[in-house]
Amino acid sequence: MTAAAISDLGVGHAVLLGGEAAIAAEVADALVAAGVTVERLAGDSRFETAAAIADRVTALGSGDGPSRVVVAPATTFPDALIAAGPGGMLGMPILLTAGDGLHPAAEAVAAGADEVVVVDGDSVLSSTTLADLDALTGTVTAFRGGGRYAVAGEVIDWLAAQVPLSGELVVARGDDYPDALAGGPLAASRSAALMLVPPGSIDADPGAGAWFDGAVGRFDAVTVLGGLAAVGSYSQWQLEQLVTPNS
Repeated sequence: MTAAAISDLGVGHAVLLGGEAAIAAEVADALVAAGVTVERLAGDSRFETAAAIADRVTALGSGDGPSRVVVAPATTFPDALIAAGPGGMLGMPILLTAGDGLHPAAEAVAAGADEVVVVDGDSVLSSTTLADLDALTGTVTAFRGGGRYAVAGEVIDWLAAQVPLSGELVVARGDDYPDALAGGPLAASRSAALMLVPPGSIDADPGAGAWFDGAVGRFDAVTVLGGLAAVGSYSQWQLEQLVTPNS
C-alpha cells in the first residue's frame, strides 16, 4: 500500500527519519530501486535524530539556526504530535528531551533560539529541564498540565494568534499516534488546526469538552482522520456541531 501510494504520488525524493533500527536498509533499497532518491536523517538516539531533523529544517530556511523551537518529552507521543502542525506552519523544529534535564542534543539546537515553546501536557518535564531552557533563552512559552487534549486546544489557540488559519479543523484520536502523525503535515499544508480527541466521546475528557464547547461555530469544516473505530459516530456527531451548531 505504501509503495503504491509513493508511485501514485510520483515521489522523486524521500527523507527517512531514523536509523536502520527504525527504518530498515531494505526500505531504502526498495525506494532507490523504484527510482526515488533517498536521504536519511538519523542519530544515535531519538534525541540526536530530532536534532538532525532540526538542522535540516534550519537548512531549508535561513541556515542561521532556528529562531524558535519546540521542546517536547521524548517518552510520550502526544506532545510532539500536537506540535507537528504548528511546527510545520511556523518552521519550528521539534526537539525531544528526557524529563529530568535538557538533553545535550536538544540544548545544542535550542541554544541559538530566541524563543522555546514547551509542549508538555502531562507535565513530564521537570523543573530542572525548564530551568535549563530558561537559562538558554529569554523567552520560554510553556503549555503544560491538564493533559494532552487541553494542551492541544491551548496550542491551537496560540497558533491562531501567530498566523491566519484556514478555518478547517483536522481531528485525530488522541490515545494512539498513527492518524495524528500522518495528519500533522496535512494540517500544516492546509493551514489548519490539528486537534486530538478521545476515541469514544469528546466529553470523556474535561479538557477536550471544555475546548470544544468554546469552539462551536469557530470552524468552517472538520476533517476526521480514521474510521469509526478511531473516532466514533457519537464523537463525529459532536464534531459536526462545530460547523452546524444547534439553533
